[in-house]
Amino acid sequence: MSKDGMTLFTLLLCLFPLVAEAKFIRPIVPGFEAPRAETRLDVHILGKISNNGWYPVHVAPQGPTPGFSYSLGFYANYGQAEVVVVGLPPLVAQEFLGILAERVIEAAPPFEMYKGYDGIAEGSQIAFVPVAMHHFPDHFDYGGWFYYSMDTDVPFVQMVWPDATGKFPWEKGYDPVYRDAQPLLNK
Repeated sequence: MSKDGMTLFTLLLCLFPLVAEAKFIRPIVPGFEAPRAETRLDVHILGKISNNGWYPVHVAPQGPTPGFSYSLGFYANYGQAEVVVVGLPPLVAQEFLGILAERVIEAAPPFEMYKGYDGIAEGSQIAFVPVAMHHFPDHFDYGGWFYYSMDTDVPFVQMVWPDATGKFPWEKGYDPVYRDAQPLLNK
């Protein structure tokens, strides 16, 4: 392909998603409007949510604060809380979010808080805790952008993994070595 042909091709790739932005997001939550894409990353995220119903956002560790990943689209498209996974590598967290997305898309009932669930992580239970809203501005930048039109709080839950003995942070005998790797966002 010639340089001019490549330039035109690149221009079309850049422009087409902006024209088609978020037409296929199928919100079921009253008051939700898809945001306007302002960057190529915005276009990418909206495209993935339009095609898949959700998108995994990864945030790198900062100093002593562990990295985390969260879903974007569970609430708008399926009426289920968004899920955050703290302290796991992005690819592992994304794998868990994908497993949870299958459950959300199949219209499974919402998770009960502080209850252990089988079938998410092999050989171990996983639990969920509500995320306190004061964490929203510091942790969920893209969540704020995506849900800008909402007049109500968007529900987020944290997926919590147990220590090596299968205990959760709120259970007696939980190994405190895991607290720094997975701080809870419920308070």
